[in-house]
Amino acid sequence: MSGLNPILTCREVIDLLADDLDHSLPVSVELKLKLHLFLCRSCRRFRRTYRKTVGIVHALRGVEDRFDPGILPEELVRRIMMRRQSVGTVSDTLGGLDNEPAAGA
Repeated sequence: MSGLNPILTCREVIDLLADDLDHSLPVSVELKLKLHLFLCRSCRRFRRTYRKTVGIVHALRGVEDRFDPGILPEELVRRIMMRRQSVGTVSDTLGGLDNEPAAGA
């Protein structure tokens, strides 16, 4: 993290989102996160999307066991499964984010 710098970078914010969602951040880090989110529209949007995605994943747990893939075209199921296996980490997907502090900071 950025030590004494009160402004987190976008990359640091992304690294903190899981702990933010679990409400397990130390107060000092939570305040830095809130400051960054106040200043950075892109990170606010990303956080909102991240929270929605986590909610959907939690809601879908176990659906795979109950889902009958026979109702979908075989090619579609095959492509989904291939894509699922090839998806990288979240940080791989975020290659466009830089390590600069929030805009306006």
